Amino acid sequence: MKSPHIVFFAIILTLCNISIWSQTSLEDRDKQRQTGLIKTNQKKQEEILQKYNDFVSKAQSRFPGLKISSSPIDLKIAEGISDHNNAPGASEKKSKSISAIASDNFYLQLEPSNQPNVRSQFKVKKGDTLEVVMVLKQDVTDKKEGSHWVLVRTKSKKEGYTKQDLLQPTKLAVKSRDTEGLSLDLTSLPSRVTPEPSITSYTDSKKGKDMWVNASSLNMRGEPDVNGYVIARIPKGIKVSILSSTTTEETIDGISSNWHQVSSVYGNGWVFGGYLSSSEVVSYDVQPGELSFPQENPDELKVGEKRFVRSLNLRMRDEPNDYGSVITSIPGDEKLKIIDTKKEIETISGVRSKWIYVNWNDEWEGWVFGGFVSKERGPLIDSDDISKYFQIPVDNDRYVSSSFGTRVDPVTGKMGTFHSGIDLPAPVGTPIKAVSDGKVWRTITTSGGYGVLTIISHKNNIFTYYAHQSERQVKEGDTVRSGDIIGQVGNTGKSTGPHLHFEVRKGPDQQALDPGAYLPK
Repeated sequence: MKSPHIVFFAIILTLCNISIWSQTSLEDRDKQRQTGLIKTNQKKQEEILQKYNDFVSKAQSRFPGLKISSSPIDLKIAEGISDHNNAPGASEKKSKSISAIASDNFYLQLEPSNQPNVRSQFKVKKGDTLEVVMVLKQDVTDKKEGSHWVLVRTKSKKEGYTKQDLLQPTKLAVKSRDTEGLSLDLTSLPSRVTPEPSITSYTDSKKGKDMWVNASSLNMRGEPDVNGYVIARIPKGIKVSILSSTTTEETIDGISSNWHQVSSVYGNGWVFGGYLSSSEVVSYDVQPGELSFPQENPDELKVGEKRFVRSLNLRMRDEPNDYGSVITSIPGDEKLKIIDTKKEIETISGVRSKWIYVNWNDEWEGWVFGGFVSKERGPLIDSDDISKYFQIPVDNDRYVSSSFGTRVDPVTGKMGTFHSGIDLPAPVGTPIKAVSDGKVWRTITTSGGYGVLTIISHKNNIFTYYAHQSERQVKEGDTVRSGDIIGQVGNTGKSTGPHLHFEVRKGPDQQALDPGAYLPK
């Protein structure tokens, strides 16, 4: 019979062996589990990297201008790649959302391309708020002019591409006499093409020097960069005065020169010095505010005729009116073939013409306004925004002495007075022009307020007011065309000096609108 002590020792030894075996088994299982997790993680890494490389290969094949690295990291040292951006246990951080407003009706594109077969059937309406997902900036080494493609997301989570010129900021920039152009600020948006960071320095050593535009037309931009937004397009022969210059040269189109900040009759902005001459050159004889090409006779816009695009970008629409959705944007100088025309003649941006149905490049067909095409190539106008279908009512170099909105009343000195229009100073007797086709709706004369006032009604339930006239040359019920003389500038009513007080109102309640949204640049 075995001793109780021996039995007890055997039991303890057995339990220890079981414990050691169990511990060893757990370690083995942990090692196996870790090995499985590592293999799974490696497989996930490979899948993510393969997706990225497939995307890069496809994007570079279809859009060779995009600069994308073949891989985000060295594959040999790839560690910890995951398909999310948060560290384990970290709370999810919401990225800042950047929004824009649709400045026109348009179709979303399935890809950043002008090809008809990538157009979606989804329409975006003018005024819709869109989330800006990504901006495909142009390859800055190409030095090509044009609008960036922007990937946007609608409230219904539809995604697609559109051109930058069909978007505007959610908060409109304050306009001034010198820089009236609006642009989407691309500096804060994500981009697939990011130029190397650089510090630009400036000098005023050439300040006050006069030079002349020596190109057929020259873009004046908001910053000294070929991708800066275009403020105005200056025709050949226009004189500019240098305010400051960049200290380093840049090469564009094989020409090396500095950028110059200049003042001109077209406002202030930056131009590339390679297209300026120190001696006077022959001018196209184009005055500020005028179209830089001969206006086409609408009757000559016939089926079978060919015309050139005369704006930087011409919007092709699916309907012959300002409510039509934009199908695509046609670059300046492109040739179009007229397939059909409307009989009715309209006035848009001070130009009388009619809508024409055209074919572009044997790929696109749609409606464009005939006022933005011509028989010959030449300097381009900067915009074809048909919502701005008014012309300037007086010739005063477009100077606005008092803008739309809250101001200090010039007569009473009261703070916070709302100014329902704009004031355009001009000498007494300066002709006042109807800004668009319409009918004289009211003629009112008071000793205060508007003084001698004429109100004209236009299409889309829009009314324009012309106040403080010295003389009225129309009567109620008269039909007027854009550019017709309706009166003369005066100083009647509540006025501190000769000027035209001009208003734009809408609807039966006569809601006051900002005239800057309707007048051309």
